[in-house]
Amino acid sequence: MAVAGGVTTIIGYLAGGGPSALKPVFHATGQQQLPAFWAYPRRWLTKSHGALAAEHLVSKLSLATIAIVAAAAVLIWLNERTPVLPVAGALFAFLVGGAYLMAWYPAWVLPLIALKWRSKLSLLIAAHAGVLTLAAVERPSQLTGATLTVVRFLHDTLLPIANVAICVGLVAYAVSVLISSSKALSARSRISSSVRS
Repeated sequence: MAVAGGVTTIIGYLAGGGPSALKPVFHATGQQQLPAFWAYPRRWLTKSHGALAAEHLVSKLSLATIAIVAAAAVLIWLNERTPVLPVAGALFAFLVGGAYLMAWYPAWVLPLIALKWRSKLSLLIAAHAGVLTLAAVERPSQLTGATLTVVRFLHDTLLPIANVAICVGLVAYAVSVLISSSKALSARSRISSSVRS
């Protein structure tokens, strides 16, 4: 499955222009911006390390965060009867942990969560997508007054804080799932050993 996805992606990039189609992907290192929370560490690191070093460090940290949160999300919903929630959780990890976030990115995961629309994860993803859409106004310079204040709050404050909280929450929940499953395994082994004796 992974090989088929990789081959399809490579064929798509080759059909779309080859190396020139990959230039935006390689240029994305310098694109850490709000509402992704990585815009703040990039600003702080730029002052002490310089812009290029900060961009590279934040890009690596962002990829590591996405990998950890995606693994946590898969672990949380691994025992589901269908792969919808583990896959949706892994895609959502990119939305909350990525260094570059656009309003249309939830379009990757929204059709998927429609298959399990009653789950808490689906509600969280839908709420996140809604707030992201409200925060990503195409021309904020055209806004004034309370509307501009609300959009700036959503874009610059609420979404970055929510993204950090969701990342931490998913990882913490995955750890609790691991701990409870190891306790359950330990209890089962004690019961089976006492039954044998």
